[in-house]
Amino acid sequence: MRALEGHSWPGNVRELRNVLERALLVSEGATIEVRDLRFALGSPAEPAAEAPQTLEDIERRAIDNAVRAENGNVEMAARRLAISRSGLYLKMKKYGLAQPAKGSTD
Repeated sequence: MRALEGHSWPGNVRELRNVLERALLVSEGATIEVRDLRFALGSPAEPAAEAPQTLEDIERRAIDNAVRAENGNVEMAARRLAISRSGLYLKMKKYGLAQPAKGSTD
């Protein structure tokens, strides 16, 4: 919270929204940490321990985080990522991500 409160927010609410959406996608747990925040010009609030190396790494991580955040609900994860459900299934297969067990909501 201190990192968010300490930023000047030249982009106002839009910048805040973008920072939080990006942090949600890159966070590794249920809580957004300071290292997950990226402010203006892409500078991190605190250096990340290890950043993904390729666009595919970033996409895989975003998909995995979205599916986890939605408790395996692929339809909701697809909405979060702004892609179709079938497109998300294809990407999950491409990256070898586990698909929800039969009987779960999607």
